Amino acid sequence: MLLIIPQYEVLSSPSYLYGNSIDRVLGEKGMARLSDQLIGRIKQEVSLLALVQTKGFKLKSHGQDYVMCCPWHNDDTPSLVISPDTNLWHCMGACQSGGSVIDWIMKTEGVSFRHAVELLKNDLPHLAAESSGEPKVIKQNTKPKLPTPLA
Repeated sequence: MLLIIPQYEVLSSPSYLYGNSIDRVLGEKGMARLSDQLIGRIKQEVSLLALVQTKGFKLKSHGQDYVMCCPWHNDDTPSLVISPDTNLWHCMGACQSGGSVIDWIMKTEGVSFRHAVELLKNDLPHLAAESSGEPKVIKQNTKPKLPTPLA
C-alpha cells in the first residue's frame, strides 16, 4: 500500500502568520502596541506605596521598606514587602509573587496587562494627554472579575 502525502508550500518569511505588513505592526487584533517608553514612565511615576495606601491596605514601616499581610493568602505575620526606592513589591510568603505597579493592578483588579496600563495612564492626566495618537476608547473586560480575597 502506497501512502501519498500532499506537498505543502513552505514560506520563507512569517508573513503568512499576519497577512499584510500593517498587521505585523498592529498585531493580530489590530491594537497598537504599547510603547516601552510609556510603560517605563508609568512604572516610574506612579507611586506603588501611594496606590496601595489609597486602596485601603494597612502598611507598617520596616526600615526603608513597608510590609503588610499579603492579600492573596492567609498570613499571620506581614510577608508582602513594598520597596519605595525601587517601586517594586514582593511576597515572601506562600504565593512568592511580586512585580511593579502594573503587576499590582493586574493582580488586585484581575485585568490584563493592557487594561492595567490604560487604568494607570488615565489616572495620570499628563500621560493621557501626551498619548493623543493612541485611541481614547478603553475596551471593557468581557471576562467576569473575580472578587479579591481580602479579609
